[in-house]
Amino acid sequence: MSAPLFLPHNDPPLVADGGESVTLLRAGREPGVSIGWAFRRAVPPVRDDRRSPLIRAEAVWTLAESEAPGGIRSGDVLRDVDGRRWVVLAVSPAPAGRLAVWCRDTSAAFEPGSTIDIQVAEFRKGSHGEPLPVWRLFATGVPCRWRDPTDASQEPNGGATRLWVAMPFTEGTYRFRDRWGRMFAIRRIIDPGSLTDPAEIEAVAFGHLTAGDG
Repeated sequence: MSAPLFLPHNDPPLVADGGESVTLLRAGREPGVSIGWAFRRAVPPVRDDRRSPLIRAEAVWTLAESEAPGGIRSGDVLRDVDGRRWVVLAVSPAPAGRLAVWCRDTSAAFEPGSTIDIQVAEFRKGSHGEPLPVWRLFATGVPCRWRDPTDASQEPNGGATRLWVAMPFTEGTYRFRDRWGRMFAIRRIIDPGSLTDPAEIEAVAFGHLTAGDG
């Protein structure tokens, strides 16, 4: 009896070493689709321009097309075994029934452990018809990077500071609490960001807020 026919697109681990399992998240949302094997080829880190300190890690992932029923689209996310989220920029067919998926991971742009909790204002009319903000939680644990390093020993001084945030912004009125409980009003959205690029904002400190306040 003849041996089973070897088909490279059905057995990618047999023709390439260094593969790993990943999870495909449609538009970045749970639940994900498990992909048993994907091969990552790193692309040299890039900056948007020489003035920006933000580094974007990029990679091309190769996987069997049959592992992703319905295909893969720009804006989807591949989550690797370390929990890094690789946002899909472009997809193209590759030989032997595979897909070449160009992705970007911006986690290298942010300071380890530096996160903020963002609130957004919903305005209601006061007793005299004036707009009154009602704050609701918008996003928690959002990674960020401060243009000027800051720590708990530095008291808010009313001056403006800039930072990059791993979340796109739309028009609105926002404020946030940093990891030391300091409150900042977002005065200006310099760059609203996108799914693959951090937002840049300008904020002004105005006080402290404990976890149970606001």
